[in-house]
Amino acid sequence: MSAQWQTARQVFLTLFTAISLAACASPPLLSESDLAMLDIINPQIVGRSVVTGGQPSAADLTVLKQSGFGTIINLRRDGEDLGFDEAEEAKALGFNYVSIPVGMDNLDVETVLSLREALAQSKAPAFVHCGSGNRVGALYAIGAFHLDGESLESAISKGRAAGLTVIEPQVREILAQ
Repeated sequence: MSAQWQTARQVFLTLFTAISLAACASPPLLSESDLAMLDIINPQIVGRSVVTGGQPSAADLTVLKQSGFGTIINLRRDGEDLGFDEAEEAKALGFNYVSIPVGMDNLDVETVLSLREALAQSKAPAFVHCGSGNRVGALYAIGAFHLDGESLESAISKGRAAGLTVIEPQVREILAQ
């Protein structure tokens, strides 16, 4: 690994650790029962400052805004049907809106670093989504394994806690490479 990569990795790990520690300091803004108010597939609370899941509706964005969320991070690719103009709606509600297109071909450390950078720069708390939450969870697993030094099973567990479900076998293959 190059010295430049090591330095960049260390900066991101330091930022992510600081955010994670701050997130553990107090309870999440949304409780499990609050998640029931959202019409989102596979919603997951990941610390105080991040909720993950599948595609939100315009009404879900309103609930998230009213709950104090400041950032929406969309991992869906161009051409995936969002059901409405999410970027426009999110911006109209005052969200910081970030798009990081993710598919099976870019489930990798570089994409994890892009997500972590967006989370570090976000108006916390943030809602991170794809179509079902699977790609979100996959990125959490990849980051836990490759960047945080977690074991394979621990990384998969963290991925599941962030939304990983049906693409777990593919993520296991990615981590084994």
